[in-house]
Amino acid sequence: QYLSADAVTEASRLEGSNLFLISPAAVEAEILKRIPSVRSVQVSIGFSGEVRVAVREREPILLWTQKGESYWVDSDGVFFPALTERADLVRVDVQDTGPQIAFDRAADIDPEVVIQALELTVALPTGTRILYDAQHGLGMADLDGWTAYFGTSGQIDRKMDLYRRVVSALSAEGIRPVYVSVENLRQPFYRR
Repeated sequence: QYLSADAVTEASRLEGSNLFLISPAAVEAEILKRIPSVRSVQVSIGFSGEVRVAVREREPILLWTQKGESYWVDSDGVFFPALTERADLVRVDVQDTGPQIAFDRAADIDPEVVIQALELTVALPTGTRILYDAQHGLGMADLDGWTAYFGTSGQIDRKMDLYRRVVSALSAEGIRPVYVSVENLRQPFYRR
């Protein structure tokens, strides 16, 4: 869907190889190592000497921006390079500290964070920036000018309800926060 046949051929390092010396398992490992956006690959050699390479790509769910770079994230929490523009992905911007991105096929973030980012997108007004910080988890840049964090422990609906009640109470007292946290449902707090 996103990769070209030429990119897969180049990563396979098959061109010019002796057919009798090709190890399908070694070619599969090479493609997986060189192209992080590949979820799985199967290499087979036919009786006619034809080498077939079947590639299954990772499906991006999030567009993750960190330190000026953009990455795609799949449902397993695996990061891989953004291969084209996709306006339909949920965008998450790293505020201060994000995860170490290794391109080693292992999850760079907990898959629950991906699910919670989707839930947060549904719960927030359209156009709200979703944020991430390694210490505070998922958050948002509130349209009224402050930052709010919801953590990574789930319960987005309950946290959104608590957040709205905290902001309403602060507004009633004439307090304009800079930061509101409902990461812990039992201990919400704010800073001026």
